[in-house]
Amino acid sequence: MKNRIVDETIHLIHKKGISFTISDLASRLSVSRRTIYEHFSSKDEIVEEVINRFIYQIQAKEQEIACHAQLNSLEKIKLILTYVPEDFQLMDPQLISNIKKSHYNQWVKLDRFIKEEWSEVLFLLEKGIEEGKIKRVNPELFIQMYLSGINKIFDSKFILGNQLSIQSALNEMIDILLNGISMKGEEK
Repeated sequence: MKNRIVDETIHLIHKKGISFTISDLASRLSVSRRTIYEHFSSKDEIVEEVINRFIYQIQAKEQEIACHAQLNSLEKIKLILTYVPEDFQLMDPQLISNIKKSHYNQWVKLDRFIKEEWSEVLFLLEKGIEEGKIKRVNPELFIQMYLSGINKIFDSKFILGNQLSIQSALNEMIDILLNGISMKGEEK
């Protein structure tokens, strides 16, 4: 039942944003509010479980990509940095701001994960440099540039103003970070 509640919460967030109520959730699940409260003590706890699922899905995919023997370091980095879990691809960038306002502790957890969980990417950057696949760059600077780009991508004014999806903006940003903007082999 817990998984059903989290699954339906994700659907409600897609539909209504973070402003859904426990009554909305109970109605969608065709259960009583009491049934939901038997599994979760509050809406905040449900949102925390949604955030936990998001983080887990990213970590699991990162490990899957990192173990893929046919991919080189650069390809792995690109796949890791452009991955958005399927359940979360349609999220409105405004949602992050709303989570920060109404579920601050969950936002802190998500923000901490986004800012601190870079060991695999840093390892792959170093490996790519050693293999000669990646130019010698400051890995910490690369991560900070990526995070700055992510912050801009999750700015709803930027996304809406440029008519981009989060995934397309992320793909283009990673292409620019990894390949630059020059036309390689073209006259300059």
